[in-house]
Amino acid sequence: MMHRYTIFNILILLFFFTFHIQSQNNSFNPSDFEILFERARETNSDALLILHNGEPIIEWYSNYGDTLIYTMSVTKPIVGLAIGRLLTDGKLDSLDQPVHTLYPEWNQGQKNYITIRHLLNHTSGLQNHPNAHKEIYPAPDFVQLALAAELDNPPGTNFAYNNKAVNLLPGIVEQASGKKIDAYLYETVFSKLGIDEYHWSTDEAGNPVGMADLLLHPRDLARIGQLALNNGRRNNTQLIKKEWFEKSLTQAQEFSPNSGLLWMLMYEHVHIIIDSEHIDEMRKTGVPDSITAKFEQAIGRYESENDLITTLHNLFDESWQEIINHTLPEYEVSWMRVERGDIVGYHHEGYLGQYLVILPEQQLVAVRMIRYENADGANTVFTDFRDLLINLTQ
Repeated sequence: MMHRYTIFNILILLFFFTFHIQSQNNSFNPSDFEILFERARETNSDALLILHNGEPIIEWYSNYGDTLIYTMSVTKPIVGLAIGRLLTDGKLDSLDQPVHTLYPEWNQGQKNYITIRHLLNHTSGLQNHPNAHKEIYPAPDFVQLALAAELDNPPGTNFAYNNKAVNLLPGIVEQASGKKIDAYLYETVFSKLGIDEYHWSTDEAGNPVGMADLLLHPRDLARIGQLALNNGRRNNTQLIKKEWFEKSLTQAQEFSPNSGLLWMLMYEHVHIIIDSEHIDEMRKTGVPDSITAKFEQAIGRYESENDLITTLHNLFDESWQEIINHTLPEYEVSWMRVERGDIVGYHHEGYLGQYLVILPEQQLVAVRMIRYENADGANTVFTDFRDLLINLTQ
């Protein structure tokens, strides 16, 4: 469904961009904000917010207004806030506390070694079906599903983005605090931030879903981003200890330089190279010729992740994510190499293109959201959102 925008709305917004941005900070180029806004409109966005020094310099909504929207996987760093608050309250000993101290059935075999840190940094080793709708959503109890899972790898030996493992974290919050994660976060964090209206979907057993399914107003998601930017401080109150964010917002394991503790790291630039050596390795490891031949067409140097995604989408259509995330890992093949600049920020993103982005040096927090009902395939893709934000500050 396409949104309706009046000429008056657009003119007012462009005036707002030019006047308000220049009055706040002369280092921002108003024309870059206009490009960002135009891309938000083109991709069916329902909300675009940018805070600078905690104050909104852009707060725009579609005709649906400021409504509750699924945060999708951006729920994950919010689950992380609950763990940080448990540590602040002394309800957990440390990140390296074994999970079996809360769930004694894991006090056996290799599960005995799984810690809370492993769940947070995606190195638990728990088996996880790549499609949540095939395995997780049909299950009546997401926490029990995680507890009963087999191990694909020994704990701490491999990085694998793991929805099933994250779904165990709300259970840990309940075991440690005696309260469901939604109630615990409202009491200790949300209410202090002025977040009074939200909805956290549950499984049939009543467990709030850890991997996704929290609905927030975009403005409140920005408030959560501001809390992270401020290292857990709200006005004169330290809601979550600073050390939690220092650990969350740095590389949290040795295998993935992009991943913190339920946060993703942003680099000044990410250049991706695919060369003939990668193609040779694909052939040697047995990657199907139908895939290898297309990757041969992708040989080159890409100046951003978005450039590579565009190429892969053109070559493989909608199947490119399945090939990258699941097919190629089965062959343990190195199909590219990455050159990264300095870390400039942190983010998480979710299905449909929900974004929460933090740029600490510039004191910026940015949110882009889209209602599930308005998702329209390629017309909702906003993969250049982070790149456009970085361009604002250069």
